[in-house]
Amino acid sequence: MAQMKDIINKWGIELLTLLGAFFIPITGVLLMVSAMVLLDFITGLMKVKKLGQKRTSSGYKRTLLKWASYMLVVLIAHGIELSMQLPVDVSAIVLTGLCYVELKSIDENWEIVYGYSIFKRVINLIKPTKNHEYPESK
Repeated sequence: MAQMKDIINKWGIELLTLLGAFFIPITGVLLMVSAMVLLDFITGLMKVKKLGQKRTSSGYKRTLLKWASYMLVVLIAHGIELSMQLPVDVSAIVLTGLCYVELKSIDENWEIVYGYSIFKRVINLIKPTKNHEYPESK
């Protein structure tokens, strides 16, 4: 019995080490994607309220499925990166794409709720006018 316990302890530690080696490098990516989906969810709820629509379980389900699929994409990208020993941070590239999609969705919701696009405001602040002067902020 003691021998079986030693085997379980050894394999348990090795399994935890392996899982840690896989997940620790992408913890920040997983948290960032989760935060973006949460922000999109919150602004989506604000939009639904503004439009006087009803919140439904199918909307919650869509958000949960989106979050799960994003997590899966990040895990697969990280697995490919590790297995192929790529010199490129594939999970960071995937994170960039997913964040763009979520930021665009957040901005669309924001525009419906508050009447202006955050992206368009930032671009207008950065982009010089025709006479090369920067517009004054409102």
